[in-house]
Amino acid sequence: MNIVQQILKGFQRVMEISLHSLEEGMNFQEFEEKLWEVMNGMGKDILKAVLEARDQEIWKERERRLTWEVVRKNNSRTILTLFGDVSYQRTYYRNKSTGEYLHLLDEQAGFKKRRRIDPLLEALILEKATDCSYQKAGREILPKHQEVTVSPEVVKRLVHNLKKEEVGEEALLDQGKETIQKKCCQYLFIEADEDHVSWQRKRKKSTNQTGERKKRKKKRLLAKLVYVHEGKENPNSGRVQLKNSHYFAGLYQDTENLFYEVLDYLEEHYDLDKVNCIFLGGDGASWIKKGLEILPKSLFVLDRFHLVKRLQAALHHNTFLEKKVWKALEEGSWEKVQAILLRALSESRDSQERAKLEDLFLYLKNNWEGILNSKRYKELHLAVSAEGHVSHVLSARLSHRPMGWGKKGADHMSYLRALKFNRCSIRDFYLRTHKQELPAFTLSPENIQKEKEKGKQVIQEVYGNIPVMKGPVDTLRLTIKALTQEMSWIPVI
Repeated sequence: MNIVQQILKGFQRVMEISLHSLEEGMNFQEFEEKLWEVMNGMGKDILKAVLEARDQEIWKERERRLTWEVVRKNNSRTILTLFGDVSYQRTYYRNKSTGEYLHLLDEQAGFKKRRRIDPLLEALILEKATDCSYQKAGREILPKHQEVTVSPEVVKRLVHNLKKEEVGEEALLDQGKETIQKKCCQYLFIEADEDHVSWQRKRKKSTNQTGERKKRKKKRLLAKLVYVHEGKENPNSGRVQLKNSHYFAGLYQDTENLFYEVLDYLEEHYDLDKVNCIFLGGDGASWIKKGLEILPKSLFVLDRFHLVKRLQAALHHNTFLEKKVWKALEEGSWEKVQAILLRALSESRDSQERAKLEDLFLYLKNNWEGILNSKRYKELHLAVSAEGHVSHVLSARLSHRPMGWGKKGADHMSYLRALKFNRCSIRDFYLRTHKQELPAFTLSPENIQKEKEKGKQVIQEVYGNIPVMKGPVDTLRLTIKALTQEMSWIPVI
């Protein structure tokens, strides 16, 4: 074992570079880059030394000999870590009872079979993939190691193998937060919308009787977004922000599961008995209104953006008619709106125009209660900002650029994007959900003492080779001597 030697030699190189930069006039950027290279190389050497030292410890353990026998020693393996590729040697064992073959060192270190990436690095790759493409995340995870890259397929596998969890009390405690105390709010606001994501799937070539390929309509996945907040506020920046917002996102084939998750969150964080009303805002889609059946004290509010969009699409050719409808809407009179649209339908002779008017009539009829609710509670400023949130939370990663997704990838990426906007660390989330019950990675006291004895010899050689330690007593020499005094097991020079 040569753990102490690797550490001390590494620090020797650090000291030499530091002194060389002061003597040769190296600029600070050059010094910083050189120092990073040396520290990185030192980390790889230390990891290799620690792994191989632990492998020797396992080989010497008496308990191990009762159940495991050595099959082969010095099996090499390379694992990609935060420092780059680390190659080390370990022993291959066979269980005497079960016949299982295993590298016990890999099991204790948490390195899974047929995996070449350290779990810590996997967590960082997943975190980066939340903001950029799989290819870019794998290529730029270790920017200083251009020869070391992670393939897009590996990044995709990390996303697809994601284990979802509800960020509840247990997760918050893992993040160092105290037990959740329920808040008391008079009103709560929930807004919802969806993002249409290109569905990339294998398609079989099909031809008709004339041999021509059939044209298929390009299908899309529906990534749903729901977020809860306590209202709007104006911070020092002057920009309107949502107060204590929390996001939920995914494909959710069964919409009830989505709103039950929202309900669980509300019950965990708020005293619902003291909430007067929960406003559910959206564009009027049936899956959004499904939340009214699950969320207590809930009222639907129609998104004004989509209301304006529907009116302009149907009445853009007739400004006078559009103004009449708007006036009836402002008065909150369904009778007037109905009379205006029915008269327009009876007078219209264009089939496309009639279809648009009929569509508008049904839309306003089905969402009339949502229009009235936004008028009844004007003082609460029930403006729905779901369209903008979908753009930032989902579309920025899923659909703004030409890209295709499978169902699992789109679902898990939506979930990760929601975690990010909930101010949760993707790295901590991944390590928590992939937590392994690993034993303590320690060496025996006897071997630790031997390493310290080796260190005493090496430290004499290291400091003996430093020119400044042979010269006259000055500030630098006194500083180095003071450092050795803080390490009680190293002899003072």
